[in-house]
Amino acid sequence: MPQFLVRDLSSSAVSTLKAQAKRNHRSLQGEVKAILEDSAARARAMERFRRESEKLRASLGKRKFSDSVDLIREMRDA
Repeated sequence: MPQFLVRDLSSSAVSTLKAQAKRNHRSLQGEVKAILEDSAARARAMERFRRESEKLRASLGKRKFSDSVDLIREMRDA
């Protein structure tokens, strides 16, 4: 499994991570690993969302849509 080293992390960051690890019943290494894995998973999910959004936009073509504010105002006035 790949490994890497983070150098020159501030003391306050380490203290915060240690406290967070303790709250989550993990070692410092386990906490940092969980944070990094969660961040990577969120980045992958965001990239999937961007791709799906682009597909949806492309499927709509050059169609124009009305402003929802105007529609809501019309409904309230009715």
